Amino acid sequence: MVALSNSAPNKSSLHGLYQELFVTNDYNKHIRPVVEATTTTVVDAQLLLLSLINFDEVAEQLTLTGNLKLWWKDEYLTWNPADHGGVTSINVPQGDVWKPDLMLENSVTKYFDLGASSMNVKVDYNGTVLWKPMEVFVSTCSVDVVRYPFDSHKCCLYLESWSHAPSELRLNSVLPVVELREAMGLTEWKVDGTSADHRISGNDEYVVFCLTLRRHSLQILMNAVLPITLISLLSCCVFILPASSGEKASFSVTVFLSLAVFLTIVSQDLPKASNRVAIFNVYVFAQVLTATLITVVTLIQIRLYHVPDKCPVPNLIQKIVCYKPKTNVTLLLGNTINNGDDPLCSDGTGAVPGVTWNEIADQLDVVLFAMFISLNVIVLLICVVWGNI
Repeated sequence: MVALSNSAPNKSSLHGLYQELFVTNDYNKHIRPVVEATTTTVVDAQLLLLSLINFDEVAEQLTLTGNLKLWWKDEYLTWNPADHGGVTSINVPQGDVWKPDLMLENSVTKYFDLGASSMNVKVDYNGTVLWKPMEVFVSTCSVDVVRYPFDSHKCCLYLESWSHAPSELRLNSVLPVVELREAMGLTEWKVDGTSADHRISGNDEYVVFCLTLRRHSLQILMNAVLPITLISLLSCCVFILPASSGEKASFSVTVFLSLAVFLTIVSQDLPKASNRVAIFNVYVFAQVLTATLITVVTLIQIRLYHVPDKCPVPNLIQKIVCYKPKTNVTLLLGNTINNGDDPLCSDGTGAVPGVTWNEIADQLDVVLFAMFISLNVIVLLICVVWGNI
């Protein structure tokens, strides 16, 4: 019986308080809640990041769920708790009180009111109004993929009042960072840092919440970077095959097609509107270009191998191919010989009687293998250094 007698006055006090604030005092939710029109309404803001829903690099859009915490002073919603049964706060529908008309300036979607009609705001006896709308924000985010797949991006939410001047409403960021939850949603990205501050640009005033997203690159390294590097090295191995095997052309064309497919796959994950090209994309293109050169050189080499023996080899080519230092050397595809005992180089005139085009083609394998292996290593080193500048 005692509990019932205590609950009745409390209910009556809340009912009477609501009537006094919104009916008796003729509260107008369309008017900024200050007694003096020159008084600036300060709105403190804080963002709690709940989850990352999507980060579309191609469309350059970030979608996230956040709980926006806002509070300000409403000079018309004050009372003395002693006059209302000790009531110090009251929850009212958000549509019954004045709220700052905030909007996401860099939103991808059209403007919409924050919160929902079913949400309440908490009003304290000193006039402090607490509003915590939870929203799904879809904002633009400039993407720089130069360091892909070791790239990071800074995406910001720009909140501003679209109808109040800075002299009427001032936005203030309470914390210098965005609060985080453990469950972030996206597995490909991690939040590497956050910031929150207040900015003024001309006549516009913003509260800006920024997230720095860093890519988890291990999967890309395993599924793209490493296979492309190995395939590019494999393309050089075409010069290990002898021209007589008849497989050199098919081998080089197959490797070229493999690199072309990888380039297509990687290009689908990179933003089309980016004004800067990813170093990784340049690396893949360089490997495709190298594979093209290897294919062309291989075809020329096969053509030389099948030149009839009756066609003489020019003396200049004979000199270049026949030149060897006066030490024993082991050719990749030949036997150990000594320059002084080489029957092809015994006349000392530079002419090499008996040299055929198929022998020339075989000798080129060693030079071409070393040249293209060196080219692949140089391209890789250039891209690594370029990515760390």
